[in-house]
Amino acid sequence: MTLFEDKKDNIYEVVLKQVQDKLMEQPGLTSVEEVQQWLADFRGDWTVMLHLYGKLEKEMFAYQYQFIKQCPKEIYDRIKNSSTMITNMSNSMFPNYHHYVTMKELIKACLQVSPEYNTMLSNFVKQGQG
Repeated sequence: MTLFEDKKDNIYEVVLKQVQDKLMEQPGLTSVEEVQQWLADFRGDWTVMLHLYGKLEKEMFAYQYQFIKQCPKEIYDRIKNSSTMITNMSNSMFPNYHHYVTMKELIKACLQVSPEYNTMLSNFVKQGQG
């Protein structure tokens, strides 16, 4: 299955699952070719996730704006002096907020994993084991 074949699934869930699965499938350093292929696949999935993260963040900000615009006056009067309260309330109602948070944390993990694999692969090749 490619990323966009199954339209009935939430695209955010599909991409998150692919990246999470890819992280769980990390190969050992027994084969340089296997590690290089894994890194290429991983970076492809990661690139798609970064694109969707930006799109999701844009949707979330638009949702926050609409929340503020449509908030009943009596509620808005209570929370208008607290940006944290407004953000938390709007995020709690944003339907894909859990995808946003998961992607954000996964991006942090990916930023750590990819350079570590590059370093290990480079050291492996330098030692003549590749």
